[in-house]
Amino acid sequence: MIKAIINANIYGSDFHNIVYDEQSIIYIGDDISKFKLDETIDACKMSVYPGFYDSHMHLLGYGFYLANLDLKDCRSFEDIRSLIMTRADDEKYPWIIARGFNEDKLAEKRLITKAELDEICADKPICLTRCCGHIMICNTKALQRSGFENDVDADGYVVNMETGLVSENAIEDVKAAWPLENVKSISEYIMLACKKCNEYGITAVGSDDFISITSEYDEVLEAFEKLAYQQKLTLRVNEQAHFNTIEDFQRFLHDGYTYDVGNDYFRIGPLKLIMDGSLGARTAYLSKNYHDDPKTKGFSCLSKKELEAFMSLAQYYNMPFAIHVIGDKALDMVLDTYDKVKIKDNILPNGLVHVQITRKDQLERIIENKLHCYIQSIFIDYDGTILRQRVGSLADHSYAFKTLYENTNVSNGSDCPVEMPDVIKGIDKAVNRRDANGQLLNEEEALTVKQAIDSFTINGYKISLEDNDKGKIAVGYKPDFVILDQNLETIPKDKIADTKVIMTIFDGEVVYDRYQNR
Repeated sequence: MIKAIINANIYGSDFHNIVYDEQSIIYIGDDISKFKLDETIDACKMSVYPGFYDSHMHLLGYGFYLANLDLKDCRSFEDIRSLIMTRADDEKYPWIIARGFNEDKLAEKRLITKAELDEICADKPICLTRCCGHIMICNTKALQRSGFENDVDADGYVVNMETGLVSENAIEDVKAAWPLENVKSISEYIMLACKKCNEYGITAVGSDDFISITSEYDEVLEAFEKLAYQQKLTLRVNEQAHFNTIEDFQRFLHDGYTYDVGNDYFRIGPLKLIMDGSLGARTAYLSKNYHDDPKTKGFSCLSKKELEAFMSLAQYYNMPFAIHVIGDKALDMVLDTYDKVKIKDNILPNGLVHVQITRKDQLERIIENKLHCYIQSIFIDYDGTILRQRVGSLADHSYAFKTLYENTNVSNGSDCPVEMPDVIKGIDKAVNRRDANGQLLNEEEALTVKQAIDSFTINGYKISLEDNDKGKIAVGYKPDFVILDQNLETIPKDKIADTKVIMTIFDGEVVYDRYQNR
């Protein structure tokens, strides 16, 4: 079928019409009379952009939490209690699993405790994961089912039996006790998340999924491969492959998987590693004690030996890495290890995820090594309200998006479900740099509107070795588009956040229409 979008403001073009089929863009221009069109979309002078690319998120985890309880709008323990009670007597849910709370946004300004969860419901295991994903609060039943008997307080593994707090690597042991998922249920979660992402104009994601809701990666991989083969996905998925152990990674490689294996719908991307925690949970690993909690610097989730083993194996098998680093001490560990394992003249797009708390000397090392940076400008909204009180003077060169963008490769994302995959909000925060309280965060690091748009489109594809046919509106490129009700480049910058996604088109098919889906 030959289709067209007409009367449009086209990003990067002075023309107003796009002709395309299911495979690619055929023509961009003003005279479309020579084409016999099967379908026409009148954009009514609205703006058309390449489909958005969220370059780091957790697609399966997002779908899983959409199917369970979403706590992001909770503002008190009573709100949490009310949501838990909706599942307390429902036999379909043997565990009560929820995610999204932020104690800084709760009226109580603290974490809920095991005792308080027991009071709400003691008969079912309850697990509440903080929005960042690095802290979980469990009731007594959940701790018992997870096999915990005593407190553990080690770098990267914390269990507090009194409060029910479980963090970092210990969370994986709780997940291992959850009801078993299968390919069918995993596929349903993936499709649920795809549909929601389409509503935000997203047509591609870099996603960490393998052990996001399971302790083994096999069924997750099978689910994605089947959905891709059946062409059911409404997103292009670049899998950021995360493993619990080096042995699992070795088995994955032995089975023939490595970087860029796959097709247009599901492709193996970089090895994903998690080096530290989050700023909000004070588990990001800093070079100095936390300004507002002098008892801790956070901690690393991998030892130097484990980090080097993973990175060496990846480099040997021509698989790039994408390493979660938020604290500057964690970043030191990664940069030092990379100096030891990197292969001269290797073109692999090795990268860093988040890259939040940075020093000037570290920025210079990132740029020198041309490391790809997967940033989340949307984090400015919350993190800006706590940054300086958390890290003091380390804030001076942090969230250095402009410096990185202009000197190395930068793509943008949401880390969903840490934040919603709201690309428009991400563009707004990248350009305007205002936190939830309206305060500016390191204004000199603001991106231009074009840089922000490109960070959510063409730049995401720079990490792949596949043919360059995605991420911009040009003849021969994939017909993935998003139609917005405003022109981001001409409206006042303070109006960017008001922009609405009107339609999302993937592989030439409409996968979201605001007026039909409302």
